[in-house]
Amino acid sequence: LIAVALVLVAQCSDIAMATEAVAYGGSFTPQDCRALPIRPGRCVPASCHRNCQNSVGAGSVGECVSGGCQCTYCTPSSKSK
Repeated sequence: LIAVALVLVAQCSDIAMATEAVAYGGSFTPQDCRALPIRPGRCVPASCHRNCQNSVGAGSVGECVSGGCQCTYCTPSSKSK
């Protein structure tokens, strides 16, 4: 439940920052984010994050979730093209 709250706060923060950037002449590129299947087992946050970046790429994020480590990555939205 705390993780969901943190995600919502982060998303609202990102939306607010993007809105402010556009208001001041900046730009914002929408992104499509995907969560990969959970790697089952014990999860250590630093190792999970590092392993995701090593296997998926530098822009990916590793997060400990129920059941293991889950990697998420984002790419520019196809709708923004």
